Amino acid sequence: MVKKIIFAIVAACLVLSLTGCMGMSRVKGKIIRDTGEPLAKKEIILIPLLEGEKIKVLKSYSGVTQAPLNNLNLGVGGKILFETAGGKPRWKTKTDSQGNFTITGVPQGKYVLFRMVAGSVIIMGTQDGFITIDVQEDETKDLGTIVLLPSGELIPK
Repeated sequence: MVKKIIFAIVAACLVLSLTGCMGMSRVKGKIIRDTGEPLAKKEIILIPLLEGEKIKVLKSYSGVTQAPLNNLNLGVGGKILFETAGGKPRWKTKTDSQGNFTITGVPQGKYVLFRMVAGSVIIMGTQDGFITIDVQEDETKDLGTIVLLPSGELIPK
């Protein structure tokens, strides 16, 4: 009898944990610098893109505005302040010593990949522009190897 109760509890917990993850995806890849060195042990985050390829950014601490991504005119290593739910980014991780990363629990949508340093968002880009990601439901999005532009270089539009 006790075994049946324990089995039922374990089965119920398993079902609840699986249904909590349904519809969520993973984003993975490897980030290397323009020099070929891995972007090792760095925190990276996904920021959701809004309608019209915009992100919510804080404008000189005076309020929130929606800025089109292609109008940011920032170079690699530039900083922006952005708005997040509850003040903390939800989809973040650290790269390993080789620059590999996996971000789990990502819902369907469009995102931009950024770096975080001491709470500030740091711009990352490639020769193709910002690192934008279109995540579908229940997928593992493999970005392959991302080669970053040198620090200070303007991101192409």
